[in-house]
Amino acid sequence: MKYLRGSNQGFTLLELILSLGIIGFIVALSLGAIRLGTSAQEAGQLKIDTFQRLRLIQNQLGQKIKSNYPVFMFKEKTLFTSQNSQEKPERLLYFEGKENSLRFVTFSSTLTSQGKSPWTHETTFYVGQHPISGKSGIIMAEKTVAPKNSTGVVFKKIDRDRFFLLAEDIDYLKFRYYQIKKLRPADNKLQLDQSKKYEGKWVTRIGHKDFNKKLGELTEEKQTRLQFEKNNRMTLPRAVEVSLGLKETTRPGLKTESKVFFSPPMIIPLYSGMRFALSNDRDENI
Repeated sequence: MKYLRGSNQGFTLLELILSLGIIGFIVALSLGAIRLGTSAQEAGQLKIDTFQRLRLIQNQLGQKIKSNYPVFMFKEKTLFTSQNSQEKPERLLYFEGKENSLRFVTFSSTLTSQGKSPWTHETTFYVGQHPISGKSGIIMAEKTVAPKNSTGVVFKKIDRDRFFLLAEDIDYLKFRYYQIKKLRPADNKLQLDQSKKYEGKWVTRIGHKDFNKKLGELTEEKQTRLQFEKNNRMTLPRAVEVSLGLKETTRPGLKTESKVFFSPPMIIPLYSGMRFALSNDRDENI
């Protein structure tokens, strides 16, 4: 009987404490792994959302910029000229590109107007603050181009009710323009390939203000070059490069510094106003 009573003894207090400690340690490891996996999933989802927003914004910018059209405006002083006058009326290109903003004319449908869309309108992209909501980001401003404005200033102040917040959490938005210009005969002689008539380069600014310089402050050679470029300038840049950086969306209550996500610069070719070469040899059987 004494042997049976000795075999039925339970766990000692030390064994019970060790068992509970091991079980608690296993539970803590399991909960930590679950929490780590949940945090990694949330961080991955935030990155996916950021890259999706980046791609969506680039597509919206690209579609709108591709729809631009070379529209010219005449200065008020040179609109009515004498028939015997040899001076050509000065035309201003309705396009103004800067490093941090872009303004052009398009025939596509507007996003800020309600009801019937205007026939043509001016569109501006820049990073700033919305005048009504106060939110910061990429602002798209639209203004109807009416015939009554055709003899005035090319770009006037846009109405306050025609602004649209395209995207928030923007770190930077930069533009570059591939501008093509005609070579002067003197410059063409210096080229190895003298059949080359045009040359292009990337610039950070393009618009009608590029030639608004005082000729008296320039040398005779620079005046000749400036006048030649003014008379032989191309209408629109052949391409627009857009560089965009977005701030990562952080979780509520997290005070860590936001990372900046960016994609390779997007090059948008502009085909408006181009002349396409057609083959002289035509096959009558086609």
